Amino acid sequence: MEFVTKFTKLRHLMLMAVLTTMSLFVVSCGGSDDDDVATVDAASVIASSYSGTLKPIGFSDAPAACYVTLTRLSSKTIRLDRLLCEKFDVDMDPVNLTIVDNGNGRYTLESETSKSIGGTYYQGQLTLTYQNRLGVTFSFTGSKD
Repeated sequence: MEFVTKFTKLRHLMLMAVLTTMSLFVVSCGGSDDDDVATVDAASVIASSYSGTLKPIGFSDAPAACYVTLTRLSSKTIRLDRLLCEKFDVDMDPVNLTIVDNGNGRYTLESETSKSIGGTYYQGQLTLTYQNRLGVTFSFTGSKD
């Protein structure tokens, strides 16, 4: 009978050792690697110089060369510092744009105020649409320089 008691105690000790070892493996593999992944700052991704074309919507004019400069103000806000097109005599005043993250690297740009300007950004491609004081709507399409 003493042998059975010692055998049972030994069996319990071995079971506890196995369970302890297994719990160490589970704990060590259960950590999250989220701390290692850098958070993407949308404004840093978008802020840059762009070159492309500007076209008035609803007119037969051919698109013209256009240049845009965007500057980071905060992680979710950029400033359109320059939208310049010589052919259409466009040199726009600065406008702050709020960035909306649509997921998968797609962003929507919206005016902080009621100005008629908005756009999108995806993989280095920028599109902006705005209306000038005369009511003419322009569309810019370009890519990062």
